[in-house]
Amino acid sequence: IVDKDDVKKDVVLTPSEIRLYKALCGDPSDRIPGMPRFGPKAFAACNRAWLNSALQQLVAGHPKPALFEHAGVKPAMAQRMCNPEQAEQLRVFWKIVGFLPLPDDWQSNIITGKPDRAAGSALLQQFMH
Repeated sequence: IVDKDDVKKDVVLTPSEIRLYKALCGDPSDRIPGMPRFGPKAFAACNRAWLNSALQQLVAGHPKPALFEHAGVKPAMAQRMCNPEQAEQLRVFWKIVGFLPLPDDWQSNIITGKPDRAAGSALLQQFMH
């Protein structure tokens, strides 16, 4: 997550956090709008492990604003996230973003600055028909 004002505030997400980010903040490439008025800065300010737990409860049908607040979401936003209509949208976003499960070792052949086209092609072949 790039902070345009201060590069020192940039946040690097782990691969396991991408689905959480895309479901909550959206992704124009997937046409997922995310949660209105919950953007990268709000996401970066949260404890992502707790935010993930709160979203898991919501996805399971047990939205709890207090869990989102505990993660660092502002109270009014936490209430909006758990509103039945918005909670249903977030469930759908979570499902759409996670439709293609990646293997646990999907980045084992990725080395920053040294692309391995053969490893990338082999990985993609697993999902192509």
